[in-house]
Amino acid sequence: MFGGLHSPSPLPRADALVELAREFTPRVEARTPSPVLLDLHGLGRLWPTPDELGRALVAAATARSLETQVALAFSRTVALVLARSCPGLTIVPAGAEAAALAPLPLEKLALPQEREEILRRWGLRTIGDVARLPARGLAERFGPEGPRLVRL
Repeated sequence: MFGGLHSPSPLPRADALVELAREFTPRVEARTPSPVLLDLHGLGRLWPTPDELGRALVAAATARSLETQVALAFSRTVALVLARSCPGLTIVPAGAEAAALAPLPLEKLALPQEREEILRRWGLRTIGDVARLPARGLAERFGPEGPRLVRL
C-alpha cells in the first residue's frame, strides 16, 4: 500500500510533510514541495487496517498543525493523484483504483500542457474519459505515452 500526503496550503514547508511521513516509514519520496509518497508495505502489524493507518496519518498531521490531504491506495500513482485532488482522508481498496480516479478532471494527471490540450480538443474532460480510450489508438497518436495514460 502507498500513501500520499499533500498540503493544499502554500504555508507548510515540504520538509514538514517529509518529517511527518518518516514518523510512519523510512521509505518516503518527496515531490517538492508537495505531495509526499509513503511506501506503507509491511505496516499491517502496527495498523491492521488501511482506515486505522489513514486516521493515524491525519491525526499526526493535525497534531503538527499541518493542513493535509491524505490518500491510501495500492498504486503509487493513485495515492498521489488522490492526495492532490481530494480533501481529507481517501482510502481506495484494491481493485477500485479506476473507479476512484474516473470522475476527476483531466488536469489532475499533470500531463504536459500540449497533451492535455489535445485530449480536451477530443472532448475528454475526466480521467475516466481517457481510461475508456483504446490503448492501441492512443499508442498510434502519442507513441509509448498513450498506453501509459490508460494504465494510469
